[in-house]
Amino acid sequence: MTTDYEKVIVVNLGLREINKLPNYFPGVFGFGYDSSNNDYKVVCKDTYTSLRVYSLRTSSWRTLDYAFDLPDGGSNSEYVGGTLNWLVSCREQIVSIDLATETIMEVLQPDYGDGVKQGKLGLGVLEGCLCVVCDNSNQYADVWIMRQHGVTDSWTKMVSIPYPLNLKNSFPLYPLFISENGKILFQWHFTMTIYNTRENSFRAPLLPDFSPPACSVAARIYSETLVSPTAADWN
Repeated sequence: MTTDYEKVIVVNLGLREINKLPNYFPGVFGFGYDSSNNDYKVVCKDTYTSLRVYSLRTSSWRTLDYAFDLPDGGSNSEYVGGTLNWLVSCREQIVSIDLATETIMEVLQPDYGDGVKQGKLGLGVLEGCLCVVCDNSNQYADVWIMRQHGVTDSWTKMVSIPYPLNLKNSFPLYPLFISENGKILFQWHFTMTIYNTRENSFRAPLLPDFSPPACSVAARIYSETLVSPTAADWN
């Protein structure tokens, strides 16, 4: 999914098909699959007290009451098991919407431990589970994974990562993927870095800065599908 200043565009890269959604609502921050209704949905900010949800199956918008703060600037949602999740309130809360029931709730964060000074948070998905990276005073970051979505007691700390000097600044790490041999791919600012949990080492950056000036870029892992983004093509 991509946006410009006038429209939202849903793209299937494999099929090379697009769907330009009717109307435009600023602050698009979610796209995911509703398995209960075999539907793909887009979630947008409407006002300070409501969200708009677009159904690709019915080609229509719905309005939902929203009692939380708006997503932080630059905060993109993470899709996990039929839910979209994002950070709000200066990254002090995680909010989740169930795409099937279209209900909204807060996801409680892990107990980071006594003496831990919570700093920047980065939200992501690892092993199909919601993941949060908590920065601790720019010295190291704890990677937590929620094994059962919505169950606070299922938060588990995967690893603590010491920051190399070149990563000590105002940008959080966003986890993207973990390999079988323990390497974690992160987005950091507008580039990528890999942390090797077995060797306690970074390989950074993999790519040069890929963001044009004044542009927001969020990397994503995706799975190919033969589903058309155009509702008229669905059975």
